[in-house]
Amino acid sequence: MPGFARVVLFLAAMAAMAGIAAAPAAGAGYRDPQDVFSLSYDESVWERDGEEELSLHCRDEACGGAIAGCFFTKEAANGAPAALVMQSFDAAEIARTQVAAFAEQKERLEREFAGVVDWNKAVDVAPAVAQPYAPRTIAGLLFQVGEFRLSMLGQVARYASYMTAADGYSIAIVCHASENAYERWRPRFEALVAALRIAGPVPAPR
Repeated sequence: MPGFARVVLFLAAMAAMAGIAAAPAAGAGYRDPQDVFSLSYDESVWERDGEEELSLHCRDEACGGAIAGCFFTKEAANGAPAALVMQSFDAAEIARTQVAAFAEQKERLEREFAGVVDWNKAVDVAPAVAQPYAPRTIAGLLFQVGEFRLSMLGQVARYASYMTAADGYSIAIVCHASENAYERWRPRFEALVAALRIAGPVPAPR
């Protein structure tokens, strides 16, 4: 399975846990343990989940009733240069993999919570591509960007998927928000993506 496909499977699993409790660790700067990438973020808006892979969710005071968050991960790419990793990006295959992963997580989550959590079962949106992957340059870095739409536990959400690369790694960022809040949160997702630095220094806290 290509590196991009592996990271989207991981991110779909993480996204399925949106809104489920995780211990936050506040901070305004992150550097990947292998120094593949670094990120600065506005801690008045974002709160970090856990200590492993980078996962951010909106702070209660910033959410405004929405569920919003972003997940970051990477996958080794056999030492290939970043340009070659990006050339290997198969948009159709990655989208199929991502839709299948979302569908699996949706089915598992709703089966797990059946009889435990009440939700409007009339709201049932199968995972689908809302915007096919297309190349974009954000803050000087090349990305492949696509969007997805689905429901979990009766809540319809939109997902923005940003794929890029560093030398030897593919990098995936998937951000999500409740559908009725997606357009409001998308600029904040874009600001996070624009703050990504490849093999950069630890960003200073704001």
